[in-house]
Amino acid sequence: FETMEALTASLQRNQLLEVYPAPQGIPVIVIKSYKIRDVETDCWVQLFQDFVVVGVSQLGGKVGTFLTCEVEETEIDRKSFFNVTTLLGKREDPLLEVYARRITEKIAKLRVDRSVRCPGVLVAISLSKQAEGDTEMFRLLVDVLLALYKEALLQGKR
Repeated sequence: FETMEALTASLQRNQLLEVYPAPQGIPVIVIKSYKIRDVETDCWVQLFQDFVVVGVSQLGGKVGTFLTCEVEETEIDRKSFFNVTTLLGKREDPLLEVYARRITEKIAKLRVDRSVRCPGVLVAISLSKQAEGDTEMFRLLVDVLLALYKEALLQGKR
């Protein structure tokens, strides 16, 4: 398992990045396993030309729900609106929609050029019962996925 200290150090280098990988560098995938708040957690990020796939499973690699989140921005004031759609799985769980939106918000904030459209995000997620309603788990999972996204972007630039 990767250490949480290494993850924290990575997140402290909060530089702005291009949100799309170089075309010759795709697809890129980063997969890691962590122990987060005593829960074994598999996380992954895969970059495509115009979409990002992020995943988290606390159920032995199984995924129960797939959601998409896309950013729409107004032309005048660049205000962002997030459209979350559940494709498969739990439709009645608003927490999963919050995960999808927060991850997409974080990716959108990394853009160097605000005129560049943020890629769509597909979120594959299965949480343990212990994670439900745990705000610290929420924060840590979003941070882990953002760190993996940054790592994947850097790999895609090579």
